[in-house]
Amino acid sequence: MKRAGIETMACYLPERAMTNDDFAKAHPDWNVARTERATGIKSRRVEERNVPASAMAVRAAEKLFGMTGTPKNEIDFTIVVTQSGDYRMPATACLVQERLGLPQSSGAMDINQGCAGHIYGLATAKALAENGSARKVLLITVEKTSFFLHPEDSTLRLLQGDAAAAALISVDGATEIGAFDFGTDGSRYDNIIVPYGGSAEPAERENGADTLYAYPEFVNMKGMEIFNFSVTTAPKTIIAALQKNGLEPNEIDYYLFHQANRIIVETIGASMKIPAEKIPMNINRVGNTSSCSIPLLLDELMREKKPGYGSKILLCGFGVGLSWATTVLSIRGARP
Repeated sequence: MKRAGIETMACYLPERAMTNDDFAKAHPDWNVARTERATGIKSRRVEERNVPASAMAVRAAEKLFGMTGTPKNEIDFTIVVTQSGDYRMPATACLVQERLGLPQSSGAMDINQGCAGHIYGLATAKALAENGSARKVLLITVEKTSFFLHPEDSTLRLLQGDAAAAALISVDGATEIGAFDFGTDGSRYDNIIVPYGGSAEPAERENGADTLYAYPEFVNMKGMEIFNFSVTTAPKTIIAALQKNGLEPNEIDYYLFHQANRIIVETIGASMKIPAEKIPMNINRVGNTSSCSIPLLLDELMREKKPGYGSKILLCGFGVGLSWATTVLSIRGARP
């Protein structure tokens, strides 16, 4: 059986760049310089308030179709990975299907998964393509996290950015998708959470109710717990994924980690003795874009470094859930 791979990718970044200087001017009481030193983030893209996640997803996908000339009627399935969809229901993928003009005979679904979400999406797309359920799968990751951040949350507003990325998956893809390693620790679900607004804690209960959370209807994160989780979990899932793909660490040309922050990425690399030149980062320019961080970095790597035939690229995501996922991509042909 021929393995599925990525045919091509395209990304969308909002025009508006919010720099640290912008935040320092608007919030002189925030310690912006200290946050920059810790995270490595100097700028992040922020989408306009009236632009929903579906519109960002469509822009990334239209760019992809324009690059490849792929007929839209060849898309058999659309997967949208997002935690910032347009509505609680329906799935944002259904809106994207209609707005792109994709066949009504095609499937569409959302995956509500954070920082490891792109890899979960790759696994789902790979399965659909390899079992014959879909010839071509459109995988879109999109996050408009800025909409879910409290205006006074200096930690997350300085950290997060908005973005979208689209990838075309089929058995003809030049970048082969390998075996996966997954993991979940739901006991720590509240380390990153939007507490109110779901069936467990409806939003109307906020009035007069006691809460453990600083921002009940916005994203709340326990920073130190997430740091410890990331730097201890990532090495384990990387080793497991290498074993599942029959590879040694030195056989990987590039390690693409979720762009959580600079210190986390550097700590993981140092603990595994990975040469710095094998660990690209773009967090300084786009911030932490959650599920979009890995595809953004992968697209940039493919365009700028142009890894050749036989090159191997490891993808590792970790975060919300708490969850993690790792896989290895192998270049088996020219990229369109």
